[in-house]
Amino acid sequence: AKLKKLCQLVWPVLMKKIEAMVAVSKSDVIVIEAAAIIEANWHTYMNELWTVFVPHDEMVRRIIERDGLSKEQAEARIASQLSNKERIDHSNVVFCSLWAYEETRAQVNRAVKDLRSRLPPKSPTQ
Repeated sequence: AKLKKLCQLVWPVLMKKIEAMVAVSKSDVIVIEAAAIIEANWHTYMNELWTVFVPHDEMVRRIIERDGLSKEQAEARIASQLSNKERIDHSNVVFCSLWAYEETRAQVNRAVKDLRSRLPPKSPTQ
């Protein structure tokens, strides 16, 4: 309950900061990395949402290893978040980071190349 209240206070402020940065950016692609993009409803401001996921068992393993939690604590943390399916359902591009770093990097590079090919050409004044 306290976390939800905090998020309700912080997320709108963060969104205003993001909007201000986007307004002055000269880039044709802007990346916003945030774990709670869907929960904060920020995805509605974006042209595309890209999601990285791992299978449930790997999530549990990584949380236990990274945070030193028990299996039950890791499962409870995962249960309190959106599921992979819910995230994927909102996403335009989906990556699995279960593979070696180089494989994931190659996936991202291919997706970036595809994204850039879909952008309108820059005008001479840009």
